[in-house]
Amino acid sequence: MSDVTQTGSSAPTRAAEPAPWDAILAEPTSASAIAPGYSRDRASGASPAASTTTETDPPAHPSEPSPSLPPTPKSPDVVIDDPEPTSEPDGEGAEPGEPTATEPEPHPDREWMGIAAYASALLLLSPVAIVLGHLGISAARKGRARHRSFAVAGAVLGWIGLVATGVGLYFLLTDRVTADDIDIQAQQDVSAVGAAAATYAVETGQLPEVSRNGDSYTVAGETLDAHLTGLADLYMSGTTASDWCFTVGYKGGNEPSFSYSAMEGMFAGPCPGVE
Repeated sequence: MSDVTQTGSSAPTRAAEPAPWDAILAEPTSASAIAPGYSRDRASGASPAASTTTETDPPAHPSEPSPSLPPTPKSPDVVIDDPEPTSEPDGEGAEPGEPTATEPEPHPDREWMGIAAYASALLLLSPVAIVLGHLGISAARKGRARHRSFAVAGAVLGWIGLVATGVGLYFLLTDRVTADDIDIQAQQDVSAVGAAAATYAVETGQLPEVSRNGDSYTVAGETLDAHLTGLADLYMSGTTASDWCFTVGYKGGNEPSFSYSAMEGMFAGPCPGVE
């Protein structure tokens, strides 16, 4: 009994085997290679319980190798290339679409063209309105004028006025008064004046006074409008209410004159004794 006890007591005590992670911690590593779960106290051999950092439990079987801790990846160095400075200091800071020093902004210095075109059209200066209107429209398209409404209105009114003037001149030149028309106008005047003179002579028994004043006739103080617009002359002859006669002479007709007498009425040509 004693022998067994002695033998058991004299048996050499087995030394504790080192843990696998002790060898890893003993190797010199950088601060970035230490896993977040391990503190510097464990690397120096301090007890895990003394560290304030929460650690994971070591593997239950020391014989199993501990997984190696991967190194902390380094962030890649990002190099930002500075933009090359522009060679034109006037263009620095310019936003897209803004004119630079090489492309100056056009100055609206031809705004007056549209206003002048509109005013010319109102004054019936159609050719001037057309020219200034088209110049004003071109200036507005190039940025030399802010508004193109006056230029467009002036050009349109100018063309309308020009066309109306041409049509009016055409009808004015083609609608000429013919010789027959002049004879008809003279006959209308002589007939109206003669009828008024005969009525006055019958009612009063006196010689009527007949005269021409511009574009009208006067018969015994009564005014009658003239149809004959051209130059005309009136000649009166006679001494009593029964032998009077007057002649209206004119130019441009087929007949040189028409006359009216108390005895014959209206007839072509001058009164007897009147050349």
